[in-house]
Amino acid sequence: MGEITGRVLIQVRVNKIYRDEAREVLDDIGMDVTTAVEIFLKTVAKERKIPFTLRATDPHDFYTEQDRLDIQEAAREIEKGNFITQEDLMKKIKARKS
Repeated sequence: MGEITGRVLIQVRVNKIYRDEAREVLDDIGMDVTTAVEIFLKTVAKERKIPFTLRATDPHDFYTEQDRLDIQEAAREIEKGNFITQEDLMKKIKARKS
């Protein structure tokens, strides 16, 4: 990581509700928003990744949890030597969605 030589101003537009709710939580733990953002940025720089898990939560995601289980089951069957085609797997998934 580089040497700390100075401070810069970062301006970010965020939803007021999120800012206010976050500020309340941070106040409860004795931290201001600037410090929280700086900790976030330091962690990203040091670990070279976002310091939490990102995942899609779109309810319109094509594959449901059951679809994922079916795919995992198909993979296990293939590992056992039982062949299943992608077409057969997709038919199973589509039939359940109908």
